Amino acid sequence: SPRPSLLLLFGASPEGTRGDAYAAEVPPLRPPDAPGEVRWAPLAALGAAPAAREMHAAAVADGGRVVWLVGGRSEEEVLSDVWSLRRAPRGELWEWKMEPQLTLPEPLCGHACGVVTPPSPTAPGRELLVVYGGFSG
Repeated sequence: SPRPSLLLLFGASPEGTRGDAYAAEVPPLRPPDAPGEVRWAPLAALGAAPAAREMHAAAVADGGRVVWLVGGRSEEEVLSDVWSLRRAPRGELWEWKMEPQLTLPEPLCGHACGVVTPPSPTAPGRELLVVYGGFSG
């Protein structure tokens, strides 16, 4: 049977911005009335986590081994930071890492991002993180 996927959730609540991440094993698609349920649990990750935020964007890369977290808005300011949440090559551990070389040119929230793999004879498999739209205030 196909292996379940991991779903991550990170962001805001009615009480304000949040900095916690949750994960759930998502079973393969099935009829809505099929038995079983998805159970959310806090995601245990190594490293210092990003500041609590909302209106950020996230994208999955490297075959699901990396999640990029881009910009957003904290309680105090609009952010320009970029973070990776990387899965260890062997095992279930994840690790947060700030990626200063990818800092956005200006603070940004309410944007979208995605990862694309353009065809390239010189760099096959190279992925590009694309950020679009949003506002800085």
